[in-house]
Amino acid sequence: HGPERLDHGLEVLTFVVRRQAEQESVVSHSHPSCIMRGVPLSNGEIAQLIDLLGDLYEIDGAVVYRVLAYRKAAASMRETPESVWRLSEEGKLTQLDGIGDTIAAKVRELRETGTLVSLEKLRAKLPESLVEIKRLPGVGAKTAKRIYDELGISSVGEDAPSVRAEIRNRNAEQEADRQGEHDQ
Repeated sequence: HGPERLDHGLEVLTFVVRRQAEQESVVSHSHPSCIMRGVPLSNGEIAQLIDLLGDLYEIDGAVVYRVLAYRKAAASMRETPESVWRLSEEGKLTQLDGIGDTIAAKVRELRETGTLVSLEKLRAKLPESLVEIKRLPGVGAKTAKRIYDELGISSVGEDAPSVRAEIRNRNAEQEADRQGEHDQ
């Protein structure tokens, strides 16, 4: 049991350290608009782009099942010990749980062209920083989009207090409207 247990422990440790390094490198880099074609990305980097695509689809009003599919695919990419890039090269990416033909095609496009046309279209339409707003407590995709459309606020940054105040005001207005409907 001893040597086998040690080998297993080292494999687990290597996996955990690699995952942490991937997550740290992903967190420390912004989302590139174009990746060097042919330069393999880590599973974490690919998953981050797929997550971003899902988040921007959500803010843009896509149907919920589409958003959930992107999130599930990104999670699957992060969890697999296999190289997503290599699986895509081999045409085996759909063997991963939660990855269908559409998302496999996105990864292939990323590999072959260094970019995702759908992501670039969404980036042209919506600032990527809306994802940060969406993650504020009490804010979802619809509210983030409304804050952007109606107030022109596209990032948390220094506008965080005004964003939070606007959210509180809108929530209070909605609650007052609901109370008014109930009183009638």
